[in-house]
Parts: sequence; C-alpha cells; structure tokens
Amino acid sequence: MINQIGLEHGVHLIQVKQWKKILPEQAKTLFEDKRAPKPVAGTLDGNRSRGTSSEKEE
Repeated sequence: MINQIGLEHGVHLIQVKQWKKILPEQAKTLFEDKRAPKPVAGTLDGNRSRGTSSEKEE
C-alpha cells in the first residue's frame, strides 16, 4: 500500500514512510490555526453570531 501511494503521487517510498511515522505524533497540529481569533466568552466555538439575513437591519 505504501508503495502504491508513492507511485501514484510521485513521492519516494522513504518519504512516505517518514510521513507515516510523523503523522500520528503530530496530527493534531494539522488542524490548529494559530492565526485564528481567540474564543469569545459565551460562545461554543469562538465565532460571533452573524445572524441571518432576516435578522439584519436593512
């Protein structure tokens, strides 16, 4: 399977093996965004409510 991945994507087998080893150790950093705004108190995900078009003033 590793050989197939390397062949399909033009990546050397050694590189694929290195990625396979590193990925479980550092997978969580793939989804971290250090540029993202800090969570705001009172919200679940830190994003402020944008409202719907019916809620916005015209």
